[in-house]
Amino acid sequence: MTAYDGYVFFLCLIVFLLFTAVFTVMIVSLIRFYLKLIRLGAEDEKIIIEYEKAKTSKKKSSERVLEIAGFAITLLLAALLLAGCVASSVIGARETNRVGRTPSLKVVMSASMSYKEPDNEYLFENGLNDQVKTFDLIVMRELPPEEELKLYDVVSYEINGELVLHRIVGIEEPNEKHPEERWFLMQGDAVHLPDKFPVRYESMRGIYRGTRIAAVGSFFVFMRSPAGLLSILLILFACVATPIAERKIQQAKDERYAIRCPSEITAEEIEEPFSTLQESKKPDIRAFREKITKSPPQVKKTYLEISRCLSVKKNIKISYSATSQTFKLGKRSVARLIIRNNVLSIALNLDPKQYAHIKGSFSNRSGQASFASFPMVIKLSSPHKVGLAKELIADALEGKHT
Repeated sequence: MTAYDGYVFFLCLIVFLLFTAVFTVMIVSLIRFYLKLIRLGAEDEKIIIEYEKAKTSKKKSSERVLEIAGFAITLLLAALLLAGCVASSVIGARETNRVGRTPSLKVVMSASMSYKEPDNEYLFENGLNDQVKTFDLIVMRELPPEEELKLYDVVSYEINGELVLHRIVGIEEPNEKHPEERWFLMQGDAVHLPDKFPVRYESMRGIYRGTRIAAVGSFFVFMRSPAGLLSILLILFACVATPIAERKIQQAKDERYAIRCPSEITAEEIEEPFSTLQESKKPDIRAFREKITKSPPQVKKTYLEISRCLSVKKNIKISYSATSQTFKLGKRSVARLIIRNNVLSIALNLDPKQYAHIKGSFSNRSGQASFASFPMVIKLSSPHKVGLAKELIADALEGKHT
C-alpha cells in the first residue's frame, strides 16, 4: 500500500467509523424499542401464536432443505470472501516480484493490450490474438533466459515502481551501447506507437502465455482497496452483532412466553423443587420449605407456576425468611411470595395507584412499613388472581410503576 493509499484508507476509515456509529445507535435503539414492546406485552399475541405453531407443526422437508441451503450458501460466501481477501493480499504483495518456478497471478490495470490497433499490422499478419482487457486476471510465468525471448512475446516489466504488460515489437542485439545485453522495444497492442524507451531484461518480471480469466480481477482489486477492506470489517461487525441481537430478542420472547403460558406441571414436578430447594442448614430456608411442602397440592402448583414466572431472568436473586421468599434483580426488589396458614400470596413492587382500574383484585399495603417495598398484595386463591399475578409480574420485572 502506497502512502497515498494509506491516506485514502485513513479517510475512508474515519467515514466508515462515523457511519457505523450512527447506524449502530439507530439499530440498537430499534432493538431496544422492540424488546420493550415484547416485555410490555404488545407482542404477546404474535409470540403465543408463534410458539404454539412451533409446538404443533413439524417442519416440512422443503423448509429444512431451504434452511440447509441457506446455511451452506452463507458458509460458501464467507469462504469466498476470506479466500478473496487472502488472494488479493498475496497478488498485491507479489505483483512486482519476478515470477519464479511457481506461476503468479496479475490483475491487468491498463487497456493498452485490450484490442488490436488497426495501424499495428504485425498483429494481423502474425495472427496475434492473445489480447487482455482491463481487470482480466492473468497467469504470469517464469521468464525464459534472455537469449530465448523472441519477437512478439508478451512480458511484464517494472518502470517507476509500476508494472506494465506489453508486447516485444523490436529487439536490439548487443552493440557498442550495450555490449553485454539485449534491449527490447515494447508496445501495447492498442497503442499506436512503441514505448519511448527500450526495456532491459533485468527490469522484466514475467511472461504471459495466454492463460486468463476475464473480468475477475476487479474483485481482487476491490478487495485490497480501502473500500474493500472496510467492507470486510463491516461484514465481520454484522456477523458478530446479528447473533447477539437475535439472542436477546429470542430471550425476551422466551421470558414473556414463560410468563403468559407456563408449561403444564406434573405431580412429580410439584414435589421435586421442595426436595432439593436450597439445600442448606439455614433455619429460615428449612422453615419456608416445610410450610410449602405441607401445603395443599393446589397451593404447591400455584407456588411452582408463580416462582417460574419470577425466575425467568437469569440474574434473579432469591432470599428467604421463615414465611416468605423474596426475589430481586440486582438491588431492586421485584416480588415476595408469602405462605401463611396454607394460603399463598404475592407482594409486588408496584404502585397500587397506577392499577386503580383493577381495584378489588389486590390489597394496598403501602401504609405498612413491612410492605414498603412490596405495597401491592394479591392473595392467590383463584385462577383469576393467579392469572392477574402473572400479568403484573412482567411489570414488576421491568420496573414499571414502582
